[in-house]
Amino acid sequence: MISFSIILSPLVYGLLAFSLLLTVVIVVWHVRRYSAVRRCVAASGSDVAESLAPATVVVYAHNDGACLKRFLPYLLNQNYPNYEVIVVNDSSVDNSAEVISEMIANYDKLRQTFIPEGSRNVSRRKLAIMLGIKAARNELIVVTNANCCPPGPDWLMLMCRNFTPDTDVVIGYSRPRYKKDHKFGRNYRVYDNVTDSVQYLSSDINGYPFRGTNDNLAYRRSSFFANNGFHRSLMLHFGDDDLFVSEIARADNTRVELCPDSIVTAFHDNYSAVHGELKLRHDFTAKRLRRWPFISSSLISLCQYANVAALAAAMALAWCNVWVACAAAVLLISLWVTLICLFRGNARRLKAPKLHVGVPFYVYLRPIVNALYAIRGYRMRESNYTWQRLK
Repeated sequence: MISFSIILSPLVYGLLAFSLLLTVVIVVWHVRRYSAVRRCVAASGSDVAESLAPATVVVYAHNDGACLKRFLPYLLNQNYPNYEVIVVNDSSVDNSAEVISEMIANYDKLRQTFIPEGSRNVSRRKLAIMLGIKAARNELIVVTNANCCPPGPDWLMLMCRNFTPDTDVVIGYSRPRYKKDHKFGRNYRVYDNVTDSVQYLSSDINGYPFRGTNDNLAYRRSSFFANNGFHRSLMLHFGDDDLFVSEIARADNTRVELCPDSIVTAFHDNYSAVHGELKLRHDFTAKRLRRWPFISSSLISLCQYANVAALAAAMALAWCNVWVACAAAVLLISLWVTLICLFRGNARRLKAPKLHVGVPFYVYLRPIVNALYAIRGYRMRESNYTWQRLK
């Protein structure tokens, strides 16, 4: 008669071997994304345009008088040979118009246009960008927001140097001002933002572009009009940073700029609320984007849960076996330490706080939180369409 322990051993060792395989798959997947971001940062400055073509910075503003007064001087004092700044005022009721008018008197490269309050059933941000691009005198368009501040006078040069003859789209990066986020869940928001950013940046770098950030995005004026602007997504309030990029960006016409001096900082009064809004917007538009980046992330999340389940099952079946317990602990701790190190490397390059102990917990929490946002987004999906006016 075969003893139960003999039958049990192959199953336990099989679970440990399965966990080891999953650990390798998870690590390789995360290392590949980490390497893409690191490679892009290391390659900053190589294979750039021989000369800097004239550029236009389009700034979207809505009740951002204080931000315009604070940050417009940074945009207007860039080390760039020939450029202009166009502020598109979206029916602001604060002092935005006065601030812009005062600065126009001091800066000849500054111009403004506006969206009338009567505009209905249209994405006001997309309309603003379209008006700014139509008013632009130059071929290179760099889009940002009034609440964004470049790190220094070389920002515009670093973005536009990527426009080689074959380049139509340059994807930059924007980070929130983490220091002003003091609400509960701040560390998770840091982890979620860095992880989400690495997902789309690594995909863009590896030749599968599907998203950018409307805080720091550049493309050719001719490419914009050749694509008929935002006509495929005019029925949606948002999508100028992901739907549009997914439409015009390809592996052979897109570059990513991640030099530290090219990363702008976005100032929000309540980043906790903004973070949630952005997740709902991107979850809605994600259904219209290229699917593989999201499928691969979902598969890795399943691997992470399966890994823990396999280790838990092995320890439950051989709870008195010290070797099994040590093997399971080594596999799990090795994975967690690797993920912490990779996250810290990504955070350093993206100018985010470097988290420590909480990272392994957030790895398993994030898919659950994303699922809850997906459920919430489905219930309020109609608010994303332009026939539902935003408050």
